[in-house]
Amino acid sequence: PTREFSHGFLLDTSGRVLAHRRLPAIGQWQESAMMLDIKYVEPSLPQGVKDAIRDRRAGVLSATSEFVQPRGGSGNGFNIILQPASYEWGPVRDTDLWVVLVVAKDEKEQLVWSASQQVPPPQVKDLYHRLDKQPPGLEICMAGSRPSISKSVWKIAPKGFVDPMRYLERNETTLAVQQFEEYMSGSRQKPPSGWELLEGVKMDVRFTGAMEQFWQSSLQSRPDISNASVRRFIATPRGVHRNFPGGPNARSYDPTIRPWYRRAMAHPDNNAVATPYADAFSGQLVTSISHSLVNPDTREVLAVMAMDFASGMMQEWLADVLPSCVESTSDECLVVDTDGMVVTPDLCSSANQGGQSFYEMYPSYAGCLVSQGILAQKACKQYADEKIYRFHTMQLQGGASEFQGCMGLSMARVPGANVFLVAVPRSAQNGTYQSASVESVGVAGSLVFDTCLGDYLPVDASFGDDIQMCPAPEQASYDISEFSTLTGPSCFGPGITSRPLCAVPSSGAQGSGSAAWVIAVAVIVPVVGLLVMAVFL
Repeated sequence: PTREFSHGFLLDTSGRVLAHRRLPAIGQWQESAMMLDIKYVEPSLPQGVKDAIRDRRAGVLSATSEFVQPRGGSGNGFNIILQPASYEWGPVRDTDLWVVLVVAKDEKEQLVWSASQQVPPPQVKDLYHRLDKQPPGLEICMAGSRPSISKSVWKIAPKGFVDPMRYLERNETTLAVQQFEEYMSGSRQKPPSGWELLEGVKMDVRFTGAMEQFWQSSLQSRPDISNASVRRFIATPRGVHRNFPGGPNARSYDPTIRPWYRRAMAHPDNNAVATPYADAFSGQLVTSISHSLVNPDTREVLAVMAMDFASGMMQEWLADVLPSCVESTSDECLVVDTDGMVVTPDLCSSANQGGQSFYEMYPSYAGCLVSQGILAQKACKQYADEKIYRFHTMQLQGGASEFQGCMGLSMARVPGANVFLVAVPRSAQNGTYQSASVESVGVAGSLVFDTCLGDYLPVDASFGDDIQMCPAPEQASYDISEFSTLTGPSCFGPGITSRPLCAVPSSGAQGSGSAAWVIAVAVIVPVVGLLVMAVFL
């Protein structure tokens, strides 16, 4: 599906699931596959659908369904969205298997560009991401193991094609790439055979191409941001992905299942800041900020824009606008997201790291925040590895913008973003809050063969009956070994200055304090806005 919630699954007449998006794909199980009852992975499936499949009757039914919306990576948890949906099911010929399609009402009608929304062809050649299939003459540099050029390139996820498997099976020859680019530019009527696109994908490529001039102009107008930027990109719900500086991606790469995309979708109208992670190609620690582009009339998500930048730059920017933290000898200043994950550690730390959970770093404060209703623990279960995963949500009560309490802790929400500024006294003591984020449990047995029935029975996978099932873990692919023939000098990489983040405090230095904290929050808003400008421009 090209949308967020609609999906399909495969089961037999007894209700055993063979394929579902909340389970690993067939062939990716580490051990023998388990035959789970449909109730564990599709708890809101209407009983009428199950009864009809058991009686071997195809049909259509409308009902309210629960949809899972991942909030980012595995540590960010998910939201449960209730939406009207239509169910349609039918048999697979010559088997005991049935296919069920679940289509969310809001996603039933595909977005089709009208004549007034047509985007003209690019004025300059718009390149497909296969740099190794381009004519000679490209000035290529290497960002780690990834070839790059000083303009944007585009690619399309398999789900953007009419026949994804056929696209993946075909070789991307130099001729096919040339024909594909000609089709996108309008000089060719049809794409290469096997590369037929879904409605609207071609317009998405042209629509995202409009960002090229803004990205190029920002190199000159905002050198401070450009020097910190690792990469900028934009992706659409249909799977079109454009990145700058341009570099190749694996053919199976789907931007819509990446944490930066999901995080923006889970925080509409806000700037979604991610916890640091290692760039897959350069190995450099980066942080991303993403934002969804929404049609103001229909609330349709048109695209998600994002930027990766060196994580150390976040600390430097914050140190510039948070002097009360930098000069303090009593408080550690942190940036924590709404999932309770630390985006930046103590600003006075020389280690450019992050990504730990607040509740594991400061269990005593986490326990207090839980008692105040600010931090809430949730959990989900994953059958693939037989584990229960715990995640959190952090939210100030009653729409408040700041909070003080819990043994001297102060926190304030950054307007327009999914993060808080948190000041923790350096005298913080560890507590006893249950902070283990992963708990291993045993699923009761493997496939059980009933000799009387001559069949395998569904697994009794009843551990954590009151716990929702986790979204399926992302099966990311970064294999770009086919581009290994490309070489070039090292690209200029973003870096951070060598200046210390914290000056030696004077004898009169004090903690952040309420007044200084509110001022710091007011000052940080332009910084977030600055990053958003960098993403859009």
